[in-house]
Amino acid sequence: MATLTAQLLIGKGHPYHGGINPTHYLFLSENSVPAWILVPENLLSSKHPKPFKKKVWIPTLEHMLEDGLLMVVYYVLNDPVIQEKARPFIEGKKGRRVQLYEDIDMSSLRELHALCRQMDTDYKIAFTIFDDSTLNGHLDVLKQYKMDVEICLSCYHRYENVWGQRTVERGSWPIR
Repeated sequence: MATLTAQLLIGKGHPYHGGINPTHYLFLSENSVPAWILVPENLLSSKHPKPFKKKVWIPTLEHMLEDGLLMVVYYVLNDPVIQEKARPFIEGKKGRRVQLYEDIDMSSLRELHALCRQMDTDYKIAFTIFDDSTLNGHLDVLKQYKMDVEICLSCYHRYENVWGQRTVERGSWPIR
């Protein structure tokens, strides 16, 4: 059974008050096969810049975070350079999810990641990343991107360990 291990809010940040006005959500589902799931959702407005149905990509394990950011640049930011170079690999799947290991060669994927890093945008991405998410090992790559980011990591975690039949706590309390 897959579980969500990260949630990204994609939208515009407020120039004076922080926060974010999300236009899209990107979820990372992990377990047997990781998947990025992109959905349009704007809680604060009824307008969507470019409506579309849910999109699902199976990322590479080595570049999982950058694969998710590529998905954002392609579908949400609609960057024409990225769209032109990625379209042959992404479009025409007839409802099939994009599987990056199969649908694109690694040199083309690395080129697309490099182009995404060069992009200058006024969008913001707020990351909520759970303790056991694979993304925890990929966060340093965000330093190479120009977009505004906010990263929210677990500071306290309490759960019932089903194997040891005991409660496990990680982190510290109280939370500021």
